[in-house]
Amino acid sequence: MKLPRAIFPALVVLALVALAMPAGAQTPTTFRSRSSATDDLIARAQEVVAGADNSQALDELSFAIRLQADAKASFGSGRFSLALDLTMRARLHADRAIALIKGLPDPDRVLAQLERTRELLDAHASTSRSATGIAPARCCARRWRCRTGPKPRRARDATSRPSSSR
Repeated sequence: MKLPRAIFPALVVLALVALAMPAGAQTPTTFRSRSSATDDLIARAQEVVAGADNSQALDELSFAIRLQADAKASFGSGRFSLALDLTMRARLHADRAIALIKGLPDPDRVLAQLERTRELLDAHASTSRSATGIAPARCCARRWRCRTGPKPRRARDATSRPSSSR
């Protein structure tokens, strides 16, 4: 009876190893597809930046090209996760170069503003809940009903309301 107990842990370990293998095998394929997309984005950024006189955009583009070259070198030496990280960073810098030329907002600045907004909303939610004892969404809905009167229960009730006199 000791034989089946020894086989079960071995089968579990074998199954875990088999499940982990495809994730490692997908990394080179993932890098190739993301690297190709980054190359396309860098080519588009070169077209956009070529006619402009913006030194910051040129710096962003040259940094993106350098990062992409480093990503390809890392991929060639077998460091797949580093290569994937570098190609994604190169894509961000190419995006930033395009944004600078087209007058779009800086992606980092937008993310910082979104995070700040999230913090403000969370702070408001906690103060609303502590002041009223009601969840924020319900509290806002209650305020809406109080200001506008009771909501009609059916569509027919909404159309049968008396209209204002002229």
